[in-house]
Amino acid sequence: MNKDAWLLVDGYNVLNNWPSFARLKMLDLGHARDLFLDAVANYASFRGCLPVVVFDAYAVKGEATVEKRPGVDVVFTAAGETADSYIEKAAYRLLRGKREVFVVTGDQSEQMAILGMGAYRLTAGELIADCLKICREIAEAGEGGFGRREVAARLDSEVRTRLERLRRDG
Repeated sequence: MNKDAWLLVDGYNVLNNWPSFARLKMLDLGHARDLFLDAVANYASFRGCLPVVVFDAYAVKGEATVEKRPGVDVVFTAAGETADSYIEKAAYRLLRGKREVFVVTGDQSEQMAILGMGAYRLTAGELIADCLKICREIAEAGEGGFGRREVAARLDSEVRTRLERLRRDG
């Protein structure tokens, strides 16, 4: 992906296929969605693309809403509109503007429509696997290459000792 590429993600489709988020969703949908959006934002930042995550608000009354978050735009579709239909329209507009577009969905008919337009497709599983791979690479780089940026590493030993005493003794 280049830095002008767009990543359109069928939010609930991927969230429901990502085991850790799917389990968390059962307890707290909002929290699962927030963590999922953070993961997509980090992925897009690493890959150098512009992410838009689309969630179905199919049964909710009202117009589509767009929420700008750090690193990711979040769309809740309008009443009667599916994430798939929103993504198809957005992909079409972006492709007409000569943009590179990647669509993430597990829906096979949506994948065929997207490929027919000239966009690239990723399955939910491919995105999840790539996200996890990137997380591992970043963690490994942090251990050896970049080093961790902990505050304690930048403090002199006397200050560290005092802080440790405060932590233990309260």
